[in-house]
Amino acid sequence: MFPASPLLVRAALAGALAARACTPASAHEFWIEPVDPSPSVGDALEATLHTGQHLSADPSSWDPDRFERLAIVDAAGEREVDGEPGARPAVSAPVREPGLQVLAGETSPLTVRYPGFEKFEAFLEREGATGIAERHVEGGLPMRDIVERYTRHAKALVMAGGAPGETPSAPERGTDRPLGLELELVALDDPFANAGTPLRFELLLDGEPLAGVQVALFHRTGPNPGSEAG
Repeated sequence: MFPASPLLVRAALAGALAARACTPASAHEFWIEPVDPSPSVGDALEATLHTGQHLSADPSSWDPDRFERLAIVDAAGEREVDGEPGARPAVSAPVREPGLQVLAGETSPLTVRYPGFEKFEAFLEREGATGIAERHVEGGLPMRDIVERYTRHAKALVMAGGAPGETPSAPERGTDRPLGLELELVALDDPFANAGTPLRFELLLDGEPLAGVQVALFHRTGPNPGSEAG
């Protein structure tokens, strides 16, 4: 999630029994949206959590049971989000260091049931998860009441200044890096420098580069209609 132009990139895995990167059936996305993409040290780093489509959804209140991990990573290290259940915004913690702040989340496992193979196959085809339907049939797995187990993974990047209106210089900004999410996109370029320059990302599965996977990009230029900050 980058300032002025929120982005969401979703990957559908082709190398597992079912796509683990996104919600099935209606293909809802999960994303973390900073309230202020450029806070200063001492300010509150706040972010809302959303599950919806096309970067438009009401924010969710904080529920620790929904997450295996939700953390803020800065130059001083990692700290877990530890708010009161039901809090909105769900993420709120003081900025302690200037430079890049990475919010990283991995949900607890979820399940969905497909009544028949046709709907399961159609979802896999739409998400580019090729080969899974064939392996499902070859493995003699059920053709009715198919249960998919999946998790969602998200990151958001925020650039904090040392003082209001101050932007760290390039060497002080820091860079995105692998944080150990099961499925993770890592920004190889600085999204806060040289606006309009193409950005490169690397997709990792269990820390290893993942190739041959369909990736979908969502780009919203205006405010989120369902956001408290919008």
